[in-house]
Amino acid sequence: MERRRWRVELELWLASVVAEEKRRERENREYQEATELFEEIVRKSCNNNLLKYSVRGILLNAGICQLCRGDPVAINNSLERYQDLAASMDEGDVSKFTDAIKEFDSMTRLDPWKTTLLLKAKNELKKRDDDEDDLT
Repeated sequence: MERRRWRVELELWLASVVAEEKRRERENREYQEATELFEEIVRKSCNNNLLKYSVRGILLNAGICQLCRGDPVAINNSLERYQDLAASMDEGDVSKFTDAIKEFDSMTRLDPWKTTLLLKAKNELKKRDDDEDDLT
């Protein structure tokens, strides 16, 4: 009887792990699609005199989506403008990441959408750092 209970608990745990992984894959796919959409808008806006001034903000949105994916290589390849943010993600330095966000926010006010996604990226960074600590 005890063995069955443990088996059921193990199966429930495995099901929750699989569900979480699928959710993360779906979320990463959505952030990738959003990044590609923002980059497409930038390509189309660069040659338009009225739209070219909004390019930096759109690139910021693309960069934030990359941060949420937790992929420092993609961040570095996509947007040099966010080098400090990318470096902090790459190094796994949460305080450096936070400082870079504060510095950027002092120059350009972040709207709630950007703040929410940057907080998510920071939490991903913390989670990755915690996972690395668990291995040691």
